[in-house]
Amino acid sequence: MKLMLSVLVFAATGSGQLQYTKSGEFVFPKDYRSWPFLSSGIGMTYSNNAVSNPRFSNVCVNTKALQVFLRKDEWPDKTVLITEDRASSSHASNRDGRFQTDVAFWEAHVKDSSRGG
Repeated sequence: MKLMLSVLVFAATGSGQLQYTKSGEFVFPKDYRSWPFLSSGIGMTYSNNAVSNPRFSNVCVNTKALQVFLRKDEWPDKTVLITEDRASSSHASNRDGRFQTDVAFWEAHVKDSSRGG
């Protein structure tokens, strides 16, 4: 399993503030699973090739950003969207059904005007 954590650092961010390392890398929030869940998809890829074990993509957003979005219909500065991709599997008793298994990787999409985003 390959985890995309080479440029991400985990940290507790209960304050909801964006954090960066001294070298300017985004500090990945440990508490993202407590954030509002936005969406989940399976097999979300731009590839035209069939995939035997498509990944699930789960998306969460920081609470403060969602509250502003619901009022203004626009994502505010300091919005963080976390995508957690998980492997999928099936069971012989349910041939076509899929369920989520291990985390494959995480991504953070950050809207931060102070850093060009």
